[in-house]
Amino acid sequence: MNEPIFQLENTCFSYSEDRLALNNINLDILPDQRLVILGVNGSGKSTLLKLLNGLVFASSGQFRAFGHSVTEELLEKGAWGPRRLSEEDEWVDPEKQLSIHKKRVVSTVRPIMHCNDVCSYRSRHYRLLV
Repeated sequence: MNEPIFQLENTCFSYSEDRLALNNINLDILPDQRLVILGVNGSGKSTLLKLLNGLVFASSGQFRAFGHSVTEELLEKGAWGPRRLSEEDEWVDPEKQLSIHKKRVVSTVRPIMHCNDVCSYRSRHYRLLV
């Protein structure tokens, strides 16, 4: 059996004391698994994705990525990165992969970041290491 890529155990997240966004979420996401997240407005879909991307952090419970605990303290200490890119990481560069100029990528991504209220996260310098 494959180990989960992401694993949440009794994970909770709250934007404030009176605004609980995720309540005791238990979820395993396996390699090669496809997942659809559906729900009404305000049900926590975006918050769950922000948590999985390390943009917000669980207020209680456990969140693991690739078998490692993910916490704000670990990410701020650099426990997950940064790391040097190698030739194997060429896929990361959209100019090499898709022949898209960096200015076009930036001009496309920035409005999307602004629209989704995640601009404050763009200065974070770590990335998840496997």
